[in-house]
Amino acid sequence: ISRLYLISDILHNCSVKVTNASHYRRGFEVRLPDIFQQIHQAWSSIDGRLRAEQFKQKVMSSFRAWESWAIYPSDFLIKLQNVFLGLVRPKVAPEIEVKKSTFDDDIDGKPINHEPTDSRPLALVADYDDEEDIDGRPISMLSSSVDDDIDGRPL
Repeated sequence: ISRLYLISDILHNCSVKVTNASHYRRGFEVRLPDIFQQIHQAWSSIDGRLRAEQFKQKVMSSFRAWESWAIYPSDFLIKLQNVFLGLVRPKVAPEIEVKKSTFDDDIDGKPINHEPTDSRPLALVADYDDEEDIDGRPISMLSSSVDDDIDGRPL
């Protein structure tokens, strides 16, 4: 149930007018049938009738909230409810072929030079002089003790 509430919270925040926030909603839309199939399996494995009914009511309240928020169309929510109740099996989505990139792929068309220009190793951070300030201003240590109040008022 806590994972369902987390998903619900994320979906509720996807309605905010923030750039690319709707990508989460679309990402969950693809995975929700499988998620509700797993929730159905968890619900079916509950031994006590009262506990199973409480579990079902919590899941159904999430559906009601999603419907009132208008996150997904009603047809999709009904489909998810049917998957949860075990009335339908989710359709297996076809696997999306992902092209595996290799080191030989040239995106811009220019050949990739894998040979170093010289045989010197790259410098490490520790190789630089620790005394040199990057911005040019020296770091001054305050002469006050550690026990001084930051806001300037005594306790």
